[in-house]
Amino acid sequence: MIKVGDILEQRGCSGGRKVLAIVDDLYALSQFRGFNIFCMWVTKTELETGYIVPKEKWSPTEGEEYWYVDFDGDIYKIDFLIASNSDKDKLNFNNCFPTREAAEVARDKIREVLKGE
Repeated sequence: MIKVGDILEQRGCSGGRKVLAIVDDLYALSQFRGFNIFCMWVTKTELETGYIVPKEKWSPTEGEEYWYVDFDGDIYKIDFLIASNSDKDKLNFNNCFPTREAAEVARDKIREVLKGE
């Protein structure tokens, strides 16, 4: 679901627009990269066909278990602690997964990239 503050990428263009306001099925968008300057209103249909909408990203909450890929490719499960710099670093690097399977998929993608294929 699109919400105020989301950054949307316009198809075929580099750069993004910020959603500044939502009124019924109309969305107020900012200028490209001028995220606090209003540019135009678009309809929900125009938004869905002309822009790439960010997907909701999962992130653990305080005390919730998550899986991550270690530097050697091993997969571990630990509890998320917001005060932990290590946990915050993993979160910022997109290395927090809700399941072991999701972590394994990420690890396999990393291996493919590092192979140079």
